[in-house]
Amino acid sequence: MDSRMQIERLLTEFQPTMVFVEHDAAFADMAATRTLTLSAPSGACPSQ
Repeated sequence: MDSRMQIERLLTEFQPTMVFVEHDAAFADMAATRTLTLSAPSGACPSQ
C-alpha cells in the first residue's frame, strides 16, 4: 500500500487533532475539516 494512502486511511480512521501545512489540495480536502489560508500583505517582500 502506498504510504500516502496509509496516511489518508489513518487520518480518516482515528481523526486526530493536528495542524499541517500542505500544498496538495486533494490531500488537504480529504484530511482537513477546517482550513486557514495565510497570505502576505500586498507589497510585502519575502524574508531573506
